[in-house]
Amino acid sequence: MFSVIFDMDGTLTDSMTMWRTLRQRYVRYKGCEPEENLDKKLAEMGWEESYDYLRKTYGIAIESDSEMYEDMKGYVAYYYKNEVALKKNVKELKIIEKNGGKLLEVIFSKKDSKILLM
Repeated sequence: MFSVIFDMDGTLTDSMTMWRTLRQRYVRYKGCEPEENLDKKLAEMGWEESYDYLRKTYGIAIESDSEMYEDMKGYVAYYYKNEVALKKNVKELKIIEKNGGKLLEVIFSKKDSKILLM
């Protein structure tokens, strides 16, 4: 048996736009309409400062930064489960499995310092 490892974001899935607009999408997910260029504005801030901005501007009632981070992770999981699209020709990779190989998707999270294999 052999294995083939791929990076998931931008290689197997069309998800890079989500990462560039994460905070804007998160605000919509929480039921609010984000201001124009929200992600650009917040990109200039640190994560803690941007969490405070989201709380004050949009009334997001999550008090701690760690809870806000976990809630955003929940949104990202929702996005991958319900909205992310596979890139063209990804289905053709199933030929690897048909020929005895194992197809692995790899996600590396700096903040969590772990690699997830799917």
